[in-house]
Amino acid sequence: MLKDYKIIDADSHVTESPEMWAEYIEPEFKDRAPYVELGKIENGVMKFDFFSPPTKHLKVD
Repeated sequence: MLKDYKIIDADSHVTESPEMWAEYIEPEFKDRAPYVELGKIENGVMKFDFFSPPTKHLKVD
């Protein structure tokens, strides 16, 4: 029955390849370009220098 339906994921995201940031960003922004950092489980994580985790700003008493 499912073969009769076309499934469209409306929550798809486009992720630029890491090479795009390394090779095609304008020179004045190169030092702030997003980059991929490999984790312990060999998953790539995109890092941004302007992002900090929300927990960094929480005050815990």
